[in-house]
Amino acid sequence: MTTEPNVKEIHFSPGRYYAGRLAVWEEAVKTAVARYDRAANLRLGVFAVALGTLAAALWGGWFHWGWTVLPAGGYAWLCVWHAGILRAQRQAEAKAAYYREGLDRVNDRWRGKGRSGSEWRPEDHLYADDLDLFGEGSLFERLNTANTVEGGRALASWLCAPAPREEVLERQAAIRELRSMDAFRAKAFLTRAASTPNGRETSLDARRLEAWGARPSVLTAGWPRTLARALAGLNLTCLGAALLWSELLVFLVWLLVINWGLLRYMRGSILDAVAGLDREAAELATLAAQVRHFETQPFRAPWLRRRQDILRPGGAPVTAHIHRLHALLYRYEAPNNVLFAIFGLLVLWRIHAAYAIEAWRREHGGQLAGWVQALGTLDAASALGAYAFERPDHVFPILRADGAAIEIVEGGHPLLPPATCVRNTVRLGPDTRILIVSGSNMSGKSTLLRAVGVNTVLALMGSPVCARGMTLSPAQIGATIRIQDSIQRGMSRFSAEVDRLSRIFEAARQGPPLLFLFDEILHGTNSHDRQAGAKALAARLLELNAIGLLTTHDLALTALADAFPSVTNVHFQDHVEDGELQFDYKMRPGVVRKSNALALMRRAGLDV
Repeated sequence: MTTEPNVKEIHFSPGRYYAGRLAVWEEAVKTAVARYDRAANLRLGVFAVALGTLAAALWGGWFHWGWTVLPAGGYAWLCVWHAGILRAQRQAEAKAAYYREGLDRVNDRWRGKGRSGSEWRPEDHLYADDLDLFGEGSLFERLNTANTVEGGRALASWLCAPAPREEVLERQAAIRELRSMDAFRAKAFLTRAASTPNGRETSLDARRLEAWGARPSVLTAGWPRTLARALAGLNLTCLGAALLWSELLVFLVWLLVINWGLLRYMRGSILDAVAGLDREAAELATLAAQVRHFETQPFRAPWLRRRQDILRPGGAPVTAHIHRLHALLYRYEAPNNVLFAIFGLLVLWRIHAAYAIEAWRREHGGQLAGWVQALGTLDAASALGAYAFERPDHVFPILRADGAAIEIVEGGHPLLPPATCVRNTVRLGPDTRILIVSGSNMSGKSTLLRAVGVNTVLALMGSPVCARGMTLSPAQIGATIRIQDSIQRGMSRFSAEVDRLSRIFEAARQGPPLLFLFDEILHGTNSHDRQAGAKALAARLLELNAIGLLTTHDLALTALADAFPSVTNVHFQDHVEDGELQFDYKMRPGVVRKSNALALMRRAGLDV
C-alpha cells in the first residue's frame, strides 16, 4: 500500500509535490482497476466450475456433490478478496482526488469547483461583499478545504470577524504546525470520502445538536419503561408457551394489542426524545471518524491542544460516546424494517431505545455541540494550514500591540494568479493616515483596495498573507467598494453609501482602530457636495484615529492632501503602446495627470 510522506519543511514547489503524489495514486488506481477486472473474471470462472460440478452431481450421476464444496469455498474467498480490491481502488481514487484538487488550487484552476459559502454570507456586512469573501471565485472558496460543515462555518466566521491579537498569534502558531502536515490532511479527506455519499462534507449542525442537548427531559416517568420491560418478558414467555400450546395464541394477540396501545400513548414523548437528531444517525458515524482523526494527533501548539482537550475530556476520547449514540439511533430505527417490526412490537423495542437515547442525552447532550464546534475549528485551522502549504511565498504578518498602522511590503491580491499578480507597497500610520488614490479607469485602484482589505482579513484570522512582509495593528475593516442601489429598500446608490458610512463610523467609535477602504467616495452626488462631504469625512476619520485608502476620479479631492498633513496622494497611470492602452498597475506618488475615459469610449466604438 502506498503511504503518504509527512512534509517536515517546505523547501520545494507544492505544485511539483502534488503532481508527483497524483501520479503515484493515479497509477495505483490503474493497478487496482486491472486487479479488480482480473478478480471479477476469476470469480465468474470459479462460479461456473461450481455450477458445473453441482450439475454433474445432480444429473450426471458420475460426480459426487461433495466436490462442489471446493469451488464454492473458493468463490466465497474470491468474493472477500474482490471486495478488498474494490476498497483499495476507492481509497486510491480518493487519494488521487485529494491531490488533483490540490494541484488545481496551486495552478489556479479552483474557481467554481468548491463550496462558495454563500449560505454563510452575512447581510449588510461592512466589508464581506466588497472584498468578495463569499460566492463563486471568492476567498472562502479558495480557502475552504474543510471536511465538515462546521469547519466551513468556523472559517466563514473568521473571515467576517477579526480576532483579537492574542487569538491571532495562537492561530498563527497552530497554522505553522499544520502547514507541513499534508499526510494528516490527506487522511482526513480520505475519512470524509469513505464515510459520506459523493464525498460531501459532514453536515452535522452544532446549533441543532445544541438545541437537542439542552432540551428539557421528556421521558421523566419511570413506570412506562418498567411496564414495557414487564410486557416484553410476558410476551416472550407467552410466545414460547404458544409454540407448545396453540390455545395461548389468543392471549398473545391481546398482549400485542396492549403493546400497541402503550406505544400509541408514548408516541409523542418518544418522538420528542429524538426530535432534531432522528436524521443524524449516518452523520454521527462520520463525526466519530473525523473526531478520532483529530483527537489522536500529537499536536504541540496550545491553540490546537485546547480544542483537542474538548474532544478527550479527562484524557478519555469522546468517540466511544458518539459511537454509543450512533448505535442507539440505529436501534431506534430498527422497527422500520418490516421483518423486524413484529418482534419490535413484541418487546416494545422503540420505548426501550427512546429511554436509552434520553439517558445518553442527560449525560452527554450538553457536550455534543461543543464536540462538533471543536472539531469545526480544528478543521478550519487545518484548511488554513493547507493554504499556507500551497502558498509558500506568503508570509505570516507581525502584529503590533497597539496603535493604528499597517505596512504591506510588495503585497498582492491573493486570488490573482501569481504569474499576473502585480505587487505594491502600502504604508499607513501616524505620518500617513489616508492615501488618496487617483488614476484612470481600469488602472488598478479598486484592486489595490481589495488587496489591502483581503490581506488584512487573512492577517486577522491567523493566516499567512500575499506579501513579502506585513505589519499591522489590531483593526476593524469598513469598505464601500461595492455599494449598489436597492429598489426593494427604496435606496439610491448615494443613500446606500451614506447608510454604510454611518454604520462604519459607528463601529469605529466603539471598536479597535478602523481600516477604511472607500472606492469613488460620494460619487453619487454633485462635485460641490462631494468635495465638501469628502473633506468632512476625512476630518472625522482623522479624529477617530482611522487609517485607510480613498480612491477617486475627481481630482479636486486630491486637494485634501493640502488641508491635512497626514493625507498623501498616490496614483496609477496608463500609457499608449501600438495604439492600445497599457497598464502596469504600479502605484506611484503624487496625483495622476491624465485620463483615459475618452480613449476607452473610442475603443468601444463611440464617436467622441
